[in-house]
Amino acid sequence: MTTAPAQENIVFKPDTEHGTGTPAPLDGFWLIAVRGLWVVLAIGIVAVFALSITSRYDQLMGLARTLSASLQQLTISPHGFAIYISFLDTVTLGACLAIAIVIFTRKSHDWITIFVSSMLLLFGLVVVRPADAILTADPLVRRMIDVVRFLGTGAVIIFMFVFPDGRFVPRWSAVVSGLLSLWVLGWIVAPDTLINMDNWLPLARLAVLIGLLLTGIIAQVYRYEETSSQSQKRQTKWVVLGLSLAFAGFVIFQTPLLTIPAVMSPGLPRLIYIGLGVPFFYASMLLLPITIAFSITRYRLWDIDFLINRSLIYGSLTIGLGIVFLISVFVLQQAFQMITGGQQSPLALAVGTLIIGALFQPTRTALRRFVDRRLYGINLHYRTPQPGSDLWEGPGGELIGTALGAYVVETHLGRGGMADVYKGRHVTMHRTVALKILPAIFAKEADFRRRFLREAETISKLNHPNIVQIYDYGEENDIYYMVMEYIDGPDLADVIRLRAPMRFAEAKLILSQIASALDYAHDQGVIHRDIKPSNIMLHETSGRGTAVPGVTTERAVLTDFGIAKMLGGSTRITGTGLIGTFDYMAPEQIKDSGEVDARTDVYALGVVAFHMLTGRLPFPASHPGAVLIAHLQQPAPYLLPLRSELSEDTADAVLRALEKDPSHRFSSAGAFIAAMG
Repeated sequence: MTTAPAQENIVFKPDTEHGTGTPAPLDGFWLIAVRGLWVVLAIGIVAVFALSITSRYDQLMGLARTLSASLQQLTISPHGFAIYISFLDTVTLGACLAIAIVIFTRKSHDWITIFVSSMLLLFGLVVVRPADAILTADPLVRRMIDVVRFLGTGAVIIFMFVFPDGRFVPRWSAVVSGLLSLWVLGWIVAPDTLINMDNWLPLARLAVLIGLLLTGIIAQVYRYEETSSQSQKRQTKWVVLGLSLAFAGFVIFQTPLLTIPAVMSPGLPRLIYIGLGVPFFYASMLLLPITIAFSITRYRLWDIDFLINRSLIYGSLTIGLGIVFLISVFVLQQAFQMITGGQQSPLALAVGTLIIGALFQPTRTALRRFVDRRLYGINLHYRTPQPGSDLWEGPGGELIGTALGAYVVETHLGRGGMADVYKGRHVTMHRTVALKILPAIFAKEADFRRRFLREAETISKLNHPNIVQIYDYGEENDIYYMVMEYIDGPDLADVIRLRAPMRFAEAKLILSQIASALDYAHDQGVIHRDIKPSNIMLHETSGRGTAVPGVTTERAVLTDFGIAKMLGGSTRITGTGLIGTFDYMAPEQIKDSGEVDARTDVYALGVVAFHMLTGRLPFPASHPGAVLIAHLQQPAPYLLPLRSELSEDTADAVLRALEKDPSHRFSSAGAFIAAMG
């Protein structure tokens, strides 16, 4: 098999209809310079916040003293009030910094991602305004801080015109951004004139800000509806929603300042406004960085590595859980001491540690499972495969020579998902057959026995030249077996390993036969749910009688219906979790293995086609969780950059077969193959 290209070299089909795409990345001097400026900006903002902590607290204590009567009415201490607002400041600015750092560290060579991460740094400073509490008497420092705030306000508005790909959409937004940039420059050069919005009447200032922000939101909605590709819509829809809600929150927060005079005077209304309005305002503003972070982790915005961010989430949860459990050990120790009168302190510590230690790993696993389900949509259990591991041990040859009914076991051929396969012979008819046998470790489990017999019943009802035939099945001496036709040839996985990328004619001949088998099975109400190369056997005749000259495969045979779903049936044997192979699994199968139809097999066949034609999987990853998330979120690579000699019809057909939404795929496997050209 050919070596798979690195993940970052995957090329996706360009959105040629609207001319959008990803701008060329920065490199050389400009990349070093921009990164250096970003680091300086980040350090400066952190330093400003650190220097402002004491002054900000004193400022809040001064505010609390003006509201002391109202605070007493609500039994709130001035220190509690100051700590409360300081906590909100820290959380808000910290969230902006954290998300900016994630974007910068994962994708700092594209100007749009550097711009957005810089905007988030400035956004936190504009929203929290920690500098208002420090060095107000120093005009130079105050001037520098005002410049940064002006830049931040302009960056937020320009962000609305260029997100997510760095291009101004619609075109008039470039003119607006240019005028806005000149205006911000005027703020910096002439801060004491009316160019500076701080010198305006509050109502005029608010009206202009609302107009600019509303214009930016209109531009984003236009981009989303008129020019965004389907993948861009998936990646940006939450950010557009976050922008809209943040805008609404800003307007709601500012309105009382202009319409209710009491909120500007010391008293209970002002205290209520600050106590409820400030957290509401901060929460509204945080919708922007939070929705950007969500689009990164859920929809792989800007192609930022989702697995690493997922690992960060796991790591953060583990650290938080560890802190909680350490506190729990202390609490249990105190409880034991109270019960024993303080006489058994070492024993109390030991018992508490054992209890918490026993609960830690199950709780951590449950949290990880919760994250997979709620954040990433993975609704099945998985494990990281260990090198050389298998579901059961044993050489596989222990049954050679055993008689099963009229058949004798002769040679061990291989091992599948939950069965051993042997070559066998009918004693009297001397017919060579394949014997599929359920290993003893599985035969002990009723669920596996039902699944095995159900597969036999399913295949026995299907009669198609490209579906493996079954002659008999049964049980003898607690050995469950299935007698099937013997295919004298390799499986498709071996062929891909040896010959991929395969010639189009050869690949299409195999795919068309499997598509015919699938369409027949679907018509009979059977969904395979585990289409993959190792479940496709090839009977070779060295070119004799083949439809395509030079192609050695006469017949491709679909096997292993062990996890097939009977449409309309009530039986759903999925308790073991064996519901498909991750590399070929459709998104809806990951979310709910029971909610599948013919288009689920079309998706898997699309992955097989991609694998045959390129020699690599569309979503290569070393961790099963990363593979599953890629199937759920990551757009499939476009074939033409990987195989330029293929037709556009072929590339488009494979891309459509790999659509995340089943309604966007082909309704049948035959339709998919016909569209390949």
